[in-house]
Amino acid sequence: MRIQKRIAVSLLACGFLPFIAAASYGAAPAATWQAGVSLYTESGDYGTDSKSSLLYIPFSLRRYIGPGDLELIVPFLSVTSQGQVVLVEGVPNRARISRSGTRVSEETHSGLGDIVLKGRYYLVEEGDKIPSIDAIGKIKFPTASRGNGLGTGEFDEGGSLELTKTIKTQYVALGDVGYMIIGSQPGLELRNQWHYSLGGGYYFLPNKLLGTLTYEEYRSLVAGETNPRDLLFAASYTVNLRLRVDGGITVGVSSAAPDYGVNLGAHLKF
Repeated sequence: MRIQKRIAVSLLACGFLPFIAAASYGAAPAATWQAGVSLYTESGDYGTDSKSSLLYIPFSLRRYIGPGDLELIVPFLSVTSQGQVVLVEGVPNRARISRSGTRVSEETHSGLGDIVLKGRYYLVEEGDKIPSIDAIGKIKFPTASRGNGLGTGEFDEGGSLELTKTIKTQYVALGDVGYMIIGSQPGLELRNQWHYSLGGGYYFLPNKLLGTLTYEEYRSLVAGETNPRDLLFAASYTVNLRLRVDGGITVGVSSAAPDYGVNLGAHLKF
């Protein structure tokens, strides 16, 4: 969830707003599909006594359907850790996992991550005084290997609302709130997870180059642990109505968040 949001945060303003704005003036692009690939890497101790590092490469295919879209995300991931974190949708989270007092050596496991299916509905179109609001439903399929520590082996599902508001053409306000029902693997009781984010952006080039700064917080999956909180610095460049490239840097501001994360991606409409 967190990684996908970090990868997609600039999509709210640089990807969908021009598309929706064009549609409102009867000049929407003929594209009905979008394909994308991104690369995200992060590292940190996530509140444990050892470092974990992650490489996450999602391939996505989106189908625009009327006032919304449907997206399938198929990720590859590789994680290096001592087993003190649990991966939920490819994201390391601190977990209390009993190791009977023995020290576990660092291991690297790679493979298919959890496949995600997302549906988006453009609930409210932006007006002079109201933001655009997108309603999102999501289900995670447990395709990642539980035995190799790449996933919980359980389904997750939930939804969120994403809000954007253009202010004086060049400025953009961003907001997001959501809730996920988390499936717990045997022997590890995980809490459901709420999240929210608040941020803003500036168009350095009108409708072309957008820079954003977003604060994010997620409820910890294990009771009594610190909530992951971070700052996301992102940029998105719309090459044309078909192609967009983006990237970002994540900086953790709580012990449960990664120390840092970096992502790059490209998305093509056709």
